[in-house]
Amino acid sequence: MSEQVRTLLVAALVSLSAAGAVTGHASAAGATTIDACTTLDAPGSYVLTADIVTSEDGDCITVAAADVTIDGDGHTIDGTWDRSQSRYVVGVNVTESNVTVRNLDVVQFSRGINVVGGSDGNAVVNVTIEDAWFGVRLGDGGASDDNLVTESSISYTSVGVRVSPGGRNNAVTDNTFGLSWHRDVRVLSATGTTLRGNDAHQFEVVDSTGTEIEANAVGRLRLSNADSATVTNNTVVDGGIDLLDGSDSNFVSHNVVRGGLDGFDVRNSHENSFVNNTVEHPVQYGYNLDHARSNTIRDSRIVESGWDGVSIYGGSDNLLADSTIRRGDGVGVYLAQTDMNAVVDTTIVSNADGGVHLWRTGPNLLEANEVRDNDQAGVFVEESEGVDVRATSLTDNQQAGVRIERSQEMEVEDIVARSNGGTGVRLHGTSDSTVHDAVAEGNDRGVWLSRSPDNNVSNASVNFNEYAGVLVAASNRTTIDGVETTGNRFGVHVSGSSRTAITNVTAVQNDWGGIRVDAGGSETPGPDVAIGNHLENVTAFDNDISGVRLAGTRDTTVENATVEANRYGVWLSGATDSRLSSVAATDASGWEFLATAGTTNATATNLTLGPEAVVSVVATDVALGSVERQPWLPEGYVGIERFVRTQPTSSSARLDLAVSYEQETVSDADTTEDALELWRFDGEWSTVSNSAVYSEDNYVNATLTEFGLIAPLGERTNATTGTESQNAPAARSARPSSEVVA
Repeated sequence: MSEQVRTLLVAALVSLSAAGAVTGHASAAGATTIDACTTLDAPGSYVLTADIVTSEDGDCITVAAADVTIDGDGHTIDGTWDRSQSRYVVGVNVTESNVTVRNLDVVQFSRGINVVGGSDGNAVVNVTIEDAWFGVRLGDGGASDDNLVTESSISYTSVGVRVSPGGRNNAVTDNTFGLSWHRDVRVLSATGTTLRGNDAHQFEVVDSTGTEIEANAVGRLRLSNADSATVTNNTVVDGGIDLLDGSDSNFVSHNVVRGGLDGFDVRNSHENSFVNNTVEHPVQYGYNLDHARSNTIRDSRIVESGWDGVSIYGGSDNLLADSTIRRGDGVGVYLAQTDMNAVVDTTIVSNADGGVHLWRTGPNLLEANEVRDNDQAGVFVEESEGVDVRATSLTDNQQAGVRIERSQEMEVEDIVARSNGGTGVRLHGTSDSTVHDAVAEGNDRGVWLSRSPDNNVSNASVNFNEYAGVLVAASNRTTIDGVETTGNRFGVHVSGSSRTAITNVTAVQNDWGGIRVDAGGSETPGPDVAIGNHLENVTAFDNDISGVRLAGTRDTTVENATVEANRYGVWLSGATDSRLSSVAATDASGWEFLATAGTTNATATNLTLGPEAVVSVVATDVALGSVERQPWLPEGYVGIERFVRTQPTSSSARLDLAVSYEQETVSDADTTEDALELWRFDGEWSTVSNSAVYSEDNYVNATLTEFGLIAPLGERTNATTGTESQNAPAARSARPSSEVVA
């Protein structure tokens, strides 16, 4: 409000108090009396002494002089006009400046009070206007500045108060508006208008700048091509606040919007700030941003939207921050065909169609949000590119925490997805994306990739999920690195996928298996599935069934793995051309190495079985294990503490076995390298016919078609009797016979 208007308002109220006009109807002393329609052509004070009724066209009271005060003293002027008539009749027509009209009832005129363009600094105070086309028109035929309409009642009009084009610093304050057919207040191409403390149905501000709209109770507030307005502390019921058609750089704060179609409807309008607003139970959207750019919604509360809490369609660079969106019938936040938007530090809870939904968007950021208890997915992204979901908590959503479909270049980082009804993080038909530094716990699946090639899962903690910590299904060239997984059915399950890299993974105490790679439900490898997968630097410890299992795979490599205290350490079933290198498979309750169901050409180099035995093998359908206690050795022979249990798992079993040794161990055992041979024990000892020692590489080798306990033994160099440990009697068995799983 301009200083001139503030001064005018104070002067008008002081004048009213002095005249007793606000609380009574006594006339000011010395005023000129009026009892009929007239023209006032001299400055001064005028007072009505009677009601005036006229059926004449034109003006009833014309003010043709400046510095005039008209006190109606509670009387009425009645123009006998109604909306069916086309005649032009005006209750009070102000053609000069510094005119005050107060304490007057004006009824049945096409214009109640009309201020002609160029007439400035006028005031309408405590006036009742009914049954008019325009209640008060500020600026007829030109601009009118610094006018005040206050403490008045205006109803049954087409437009209650109109501020005409070019008007500057006009104020409409503390008025009550009844029914208006179009707008209670309409501001057209004006600058610096103030609308404050009014009780109204609808305001419209068009092509205007710098409007101040404060502390009104209004049904609807609409800005169209209006810039730099301040809209604060209003209560809007059953309508909403609209910013349309290029309404830019407005500040909208601390408003309460209840009911109506949309709480805030922002269309083709940019760089607006919405701060600390509350929207309750709109029919459609809490905020609807349609082709809007660079708007900010901050510290806002949106409750029980009929559709979506916040909808952003088209446009770009909008920010939703530090807000709460609850109990909507649609999605908490919906982004469609838009990019470079950010949703940060926002709580999105208990929405019927999910927390956040992005459809056909470009890069957008979701960061540091709390998304929980939504009936669908916490975050659902489809047919989008470059979305970043970061540092967000996703809990107790009915479907996935994060669900991404048919998208690319997604990034999910530093999120917590816990206790969701579906998957913690789900990628389907999605490529070139990353899930890293994530926690996924207590979901159906922790991280699930399906038909999603060329993705990366890294530095994730995936624990206590119903099925798998990480499930990769029909998703080629996936990288899984730095994952820790505990308490799932499978720690990592790669199914029907090729050229997957599993590195630096720790899988502990999973119910069925630590790491499983298979052909997708079939142990017969298909032509294009489960080929060329690679495991390196993995640890599988204390899993109930298997540490590492390969089923129906081809050309799989396992390097530098520690597989300990599982029922089966490394289990191959129907696997072809598997290659193991530097794998420590120890302390299995069943077999450290198990090849079944037509596994062929399984090669292992430096395979550690138990604390002593290190072997290299080429195996077809055999089981290998460590030996806790050795049987008696043949007389005159010594062992070098390298004992291996072997057992066929099919009639096609074949094993090319090389048992490594150290020269110091041979010397300490009182034999020589050249004397070493592989022996087999199946109740009694016998040599393996094709055994050979390779002293330059320190191993003893043979091809086995008969199985049992295998050990390299050498003839004693000295004729003295061996020690008890070297020729100890066998236990009832070297280890209780273990079941072989076919």
